[in-house]
Amino acid sequence: MQKRQMWFLILVIGLGLSLLSCSGSESFAPKSIGGKKYQVVITGGSGEMTDTGNATIAFAMNGSYVVTGDGVNTSNDLGTYTYNKTGKNTGAFTLNSTLLKGYQESNIFEFVNKKSGTYKAKTLTGDPGDQAGNFNEIEVQ
Repeated sequence: MQKRQMWFLILVIGLGLSLLSCSGSESFAPKSIGGKKYQVVITGGSGEMTDTGNATIAFAMNGSYVVTGDGVNTSNDLGTYTYNKTGKNTGAFTLNSTLLKGYQESNIFEFVNKKSGTYKAKTLTGDPGDQAGNFNEIEVQ
């Protein structure tokens, strides 16, 4: 084999291996959160939003949600949501409460694996507030 052909072959093999290693990076954010339920643990907050506590949020396939609060720092809520996968590992959703008339909240889930990660939230109506924490998908029963 000539030197030129050998270098070309090495280049092609190197490019192929490089492409294979890039294709292994997973996408953790789901295309939909309908039918899923998450446990949220709040680690910080300001303004209108609490800085501690936990809650579960169940997202129905029909676009509705139900929040079950801890009864101390977080309260129950229900309404409708919209969700969009915004990146390989991020999804954004807006909650429109029907229990707290006119209340809206935007949220971002950043997945570190397929079932958990960190989140950020902020109020879109009423008094301003921000919140941060962690989430874990839990079994729907």
